Amino acid sequence: MQLWGPCIDLFCGAGGLSCGFMQAGFDIRVGIDVDASALLTFERNHSQAMAIKEDVARLTGDKLRELARSETVLGMIGGPPCQGFSLAGNHDPDDVRNLLPYEYARLLKEVRPAFFLMENVKGLLSKKQRIHFDAIRELFSAAGYRLEWKLLNAWDYGVAQTRERVFIVGFRTDLEASFDWPPPDPTRPVLRDAIGDLPEPVENETTMVNHTLSDPRPVSMVNRLKNAGKGIAMFDCKVQDWEQPCKTVTAHLSKDVDLAHPGLPPNHAGHLFPNVCKESRYDQTNRRAGWEDPSFTITAHSRSAGLHPNHGPVPTDPARILHLVSQADADGVIPLEALEMEMPTRVRGLKGRQKVGSWKKPNPTITANAGFYAGAHYHPELARPRRFTVRECARIQSFPDTFVFYGSLSAQYRQVGNAVPPKLAYALARQIARALGYPAERGGEV
Repeated sequence: MQLWGPCIDLFCGAGGLSCGFMQAGFDIRVGIDVDASALLTFERNHSQAMAIKEDVARLTGDKLRELARSETVLGMIGGPPCQGFSLAGNHDPDDVRNLLPYEYARLLKEVRPAFFLMENVKGLLSKKQRIHFDAIRELFSAAGYRLEWKLLNAWDYGVAQTRERVFIVGFRTDLEASFDWPPPDPTRPVLRDAIGDLPEPVENETTMVNHTLSDPRPVSMVNRLKNAGKGIAMFDCKVQDWEQPCKTVTAHLSKDVDLAHPGLPPNHAGHLFPNVCKESRYDQTNRRAGWEDPSFTITAHSRSAGLHPNHGPVPTDPARILHLVSQADADGVIPLEALEMEMPTRVRGLKGRQKVGSWKKPNPTITANAGFYAGAHYHPELARPRRFTVRECARIQSFPDTFVFYGSLSAQYRQVGNAVPPKLAYALARQIARALGYPAERGGEV
């Protein structure tokens, strides 16, 4: 694929903007940030680019051209850290981080690329912060750029998330560039479209990278769910809906959980007791097809729907079994005393066999004999809300599964939450390419 470039990504973070611009055909030569974990993620997912740890206040235009390995730079993109402007924070007009867009403007004037794109939070348009927004635009114009700006919602551009951000796009005044904002994507995906096909997370990393959960319900989530709507925190924990776009994925999902997975998809609850039981009136009740067989006819009667391939023999005493299972300890083991009381003649050799699966433990050994009295296993509860995994957050942000995040768990959540959704970045990059007269190319699905 031919690349249009070279381009520089300031405040690159993990590289959401770069991901979208690369897909549109731009040559990202260098990403600059002060976050070491984010730069590791950027470097390993953008092998063609240099990842530089540096404070932008210490950079010059000459240094940027040297890093880009070119005397001329086609584009400069980036989203200066936004905590000082964010509506979610103290939105202090005097926050030192508010100065970073001014550094962006300084470097823009020194580098003089053909175009630039800057992203920031909606709070930049607030009454308190508008002085910064107007001043930054004045500096961009004075540097010799014709500007367009707009508040965009990522949900309108193929991202399953209601995420509003301000984008400023500029072209050098000596260029005859006519820019149009990307048309909305009519699909408007919902949460199910983004993560509905993902398996439940496990505690240890598998082939699905960034999809582990060692603590699915941290204390902060439990407290926020308990006190939802009572003003305990600025963001009460929001349990998401499968049929709606996700609320904005923030950079604070590791410790200050303000989003919760919706739980099982609707109509996906398993029934073992009392819906499945032995009743001689129903010949079809306990039919079980194997994984390699076609299913039996799905009837209109719930009691004759058939059994899941993993299901063992149907017990005749469900109430008794339920009572036993309810006494399992934290490791899923039913106390020997309880077994002796319920079935004194069968307890020999049974210690530890009746176990309820735990999300935090390896599953007990699956034996060849699946009857209840010889090692049956019971699936743990799935319906409770839990935190999203990093991979689920990345999917919601429209990152491809091949994009891997590195660093501590907190760092990974932060990187995903701070990123510009690649699909939105791609839509903007294509329009910029068209404005410059380039036939924007699609290098693959974002």
